[in-house]
Amino acid sequence: MSDELKAGIKSSDEAKEKREQFFSQFIVLMNTKKHIIDIEGTDDYEDVFTKRGTTISGSEETVFYVARLISTAEMISPGNPVQMPWKSSANLLTYLCESVIIILCM
Repeated sequence: MSDELKAGIKSSDEAKEKREQFFSQFIVLMNTKKHIIDIEGTDDYEDVFTKRGTTISGSEETVFYVARLISTAEMISPGNPVQMPWKSSANLLTYLCESVIIILCM
């Protein structure tokens, strides 16, 4: 095997490892935000996307997308403001809204 091919394989393996580490840190951050927003929720997210056949709706859906949005902003562009369009303020209970505002002000 040529040295160039070996270097390419090593580079590919390193990139894969970095991606896995990034997504692992992302899920941890997303779950941290979720538990701040929804203190009564006990389940943790396992992925940044919902699983096929899994339905989430209402405030649970909103918490998922808010946690993912805030985590994305913190991982990719920390310190910059986050603009969050609300689909419907009725989707979040008052205490959930307050938790989201606290997170955004951190």
